[in-house]
Order: sequence, then structure tokens, then C-alpha cells
Amino acid sequence: MKVAVLCLIVLFSTAQAVQLHKSLTNAQIRRIENLKKTNTWGATLMNLAELHLAAGGPIDGLVAAIEEVIADLETKLENAHAAFDKRTNEHNQEVRRLTDLINEASRNIADT
Repeated sequence: MKVAVLCLIVLFSTAQAVQLHKSLTNAQIRRIENLKKTNTWGATLMNLAELHLAAGGPIDGLVAAIEEVIADLETKLENAHAAFDKRTNEHNQEVRRLTDLINEASRNIADT
């Protein structure tokens, strides 16, 4: 999530630089190159941004697509957490049920 936000910030600053006909600073270029080297998703997003800029494509469309991907991933993550919580609760109920059966069997053995 942090990487996506960082990429969006870099994309916005890149778009601003292109729109204002300014070049990127050396620090921005170093951050972009570092991001490309250290993070696969970051590299993918930056390559897409560079492709859009080189082709003269609308950066807003890319930003919207990235935001949709982020929202989709967040939804999938929430669903995965919900499924995990549900399965954990089912597991805990089964453990309690089996523990009760074992305790009851132990009491029956002790009573005989």
C-alpha cells in the first residue's frame, strides 16, 4: 500500500513536471531509479508511467487505473481477512466441541 501511494505521488509529480515543461530533479530521478531496482510493483508502475509519458498518453487514465487496482487489492485483502476470521472461529468452535467430548469421556472413564 505504501509503495502504491509513493508511486502515485511520483506519478503526480512526473505529470506536473511534464505539464509545466520542467525536467525532473536529480533527487526525483534517483528515487525513481531506486524504486525500480528495489520493488517489482514500483518498477512496473514507473515503467507504465514512463510509457504513458513517452507516448503522450493521458496520465490521469493511468492514475485512475492504479487507484482501481489499489481499491481492488484492498477489497480482496478485506475478503481474505474475513474468510480467515470465519475459518478461525469455526476451528475454535470445533476445538471446544472436541475438548468437551474428551473431558466428558474422561469423566465417564473415571466414574466406572
